[in-house]
Amino acid sequence: MAEVRVGVVDSGHAEIQAGAVLAGQRFCLADDGLDRLPLATDALGHGSAVIQAILFRAPQARFSVAQVFDGRGVTSPLQIAAALQWLGGQGVRVVNLSLGVRQDRPLLREAVAELVAAGVLVCASSPARGEPV
Repeated sequence: MAEVRVGVVDSGHAEIQAGAVLAGQRFCLADDGLDRLPLATDALGHGSAVIQAILFRAPQARFSVAQVFDGRGVTSPLQIAAALQWLGGQGVRVVNLSLGVRQDRPLLREAVAELVAAGVLVCASSPARGEPV
């Protein structure tokens, strides 16, 4: 099976998964907007679990990891949109968004639309109660 490049917008990756990670960027809120920093340890473990699940089904997958969550599991639409835009330049064919927002955000809709227009498959979770995404 051919290698596929997957973008993961989440909390990071486990150290043991580093061999499958080709690129990584952390997106943090700052007083003047947004900072882009090197990846930090995956304090939540959620991103690591997502990557492990993908590797279980597609061992040849390689990842670009966009870390958007802080240690409390908090993020913002600005961080997510910046991560999606960054992934658009990473050559990913698939993007995983195992996260949710409670309201429609034009910023996110536009970032996803750009990826879809470029032929990227965007996979996003839906709310646990079955509400609209």
